[in-house]
Amino acid sequence: MVAFLELLGLMDHHRVLEIGTGTGWTGGLLAQRLGDQNVTSVEIDPMVASIASENLKKAGHRPRLIVADGADGWPSGAPYDRVHVTCGVRDVPYAWVRQLRPGGRMVFPWMPGFAYGHRTWLTATADGRAIGRFAGNAGYMMLRSQRFGDYAPTVEEEGEQSETQVDPRAVAGTSYGCDVAIAGMVPGVASVEEEAGDGRIRLHLRDPDGSWLSPTFSPAVMLTRCPRLERGVCGRKWKPPICAGSPGAVQAVNVSE
Repeated sequence: MVAFLELLGLMDHHRVLEIGTGTGWTGGLLAQRLGDQNVTSVEIDPMVASIASENLKKAGHRPRLIVADGADGWPSGAPYDRVHVTCGVRDVPYAWVRQLRPGGRMVFPWMPGFAYGHRTWLTATADGRAIGRFAGNAGYMMLRSQRFGDYAPTVEEEGEQSETQVDPRAVAGTSYGCDVAIAGMVPGVASVEEEAGDGRIRLHLRDPDGSWLSPTFSPAVMLTRCPRLERGVCGRKWKPPICAGSPGAVQAVNVSE
C-alpha cells in the first residue's frame, strides 16, 4: 500500500479517484494528505462501503464515497489528477484513462494471470493514451468483474494428455520479464500452480474464454499445455498494448473499452 501511494507522487492540489474503498484505510490516508474534498473512492459492495464510511467518520474524514462498479470509474467527478487502484487487473478499463487529466498518473497492480503481478504506473497523454513502467512485484485481490469463477480445474481428465520433462515451477517462476512477454504473446492466458498431492506439481493454464487447457503428465510433474503458446500466437482479437518504447516501459498491458 505504501509503495503504491509513493508511486502516486501526490501534490497538495491533486484530485484523486480511488478504485476499491475496502476498509477505508487508504481513502483516509489520501483524505488526510489532500483534504476530503479532493478524494473520491468507489466501492462495488454496499456493505463494505458502509463499514468504510463508519471507519472514516471515526477517523474524522468524509471523502466522497460512491457505491458503484469501479471498472467504470466515476465520470461525474472527472477529470482527476491521480487514479489509485486497490485491486488487481488483467485489462485496464479505458474509463480510468479517459477520466485522467493529460499528465495525470494512474497506479495499479497489473496481474495478467500468468506468474507474478506488477506494481504499475501509467501517465495519461493528451491523445488518449497511457504510458508508463513497472515498479516491482504486487499481489492483490482481482477487480470483481475480472475474476475467474474457479482458479483450478476440478477434473484431472480435462484436456489432452502428453508427457513433459519441464518442471512447471521453472515455467511459472522464471525471470521477472518472462511473464510479461508471455502475457503479451497470449493475452488472457492465466496460470495456477498447485501441488498434485502425489509428489507432482501441476500448472494449469486457462484460456480467455474461461476453459482450462490440456493437462500433460510425466512421472515427476504435471503441467497444462497451451497450443497457442506452442504456436507463439493468439487468435483472440485484442486491443494493442497501451504502452511501448523505451526499455522498462509497459509493453503488454491491455486496455478494454
